[in-house]
Amino acid sequence: MPDYIFSPTGGQEALKFYFVWIVVYILCHIIWDIFSDQTEQFHLGKLASKISTLYSALTFANSLFLLTVILNGTWAEYVGEFEFSLALLMASLTGILVSMSEFSPKRKTSSYDSYIR
Repeated sequence: MPDYIFSPTGGQEALKFYFVWIVVYILCHIIWDIFSDQTEQFHLGKLASKISTLYSALTFANSLFLLTVILNGTWAEYVGEFEFSLALLMASLTGILVSMSEFSPKRKTSSYDSYIR
């Protein structure tokens, strides 16, 4: 197995790292849809509905990349490189989007309400 899958050491390897993990994530979801009776049957016409899965795959790969770079102690090699800046930008935007969803007011529920329903 190529080293860049678990420990990328440069810009080109980082791009390959992202590609591999995003593809693996998406394929797991597609295979799950094909063989599971718990999800809708998959076909190519519904591939556009996998956009949220692609977003999750990108978030997963980005988080995995940042964790790998930190744990391997290779973050200093990436500082100033476009790929590292892109990873930090994606992490920032993802965090902002997830946090913004919490701005909307939500109805308070008590444990009493759940017993009534």
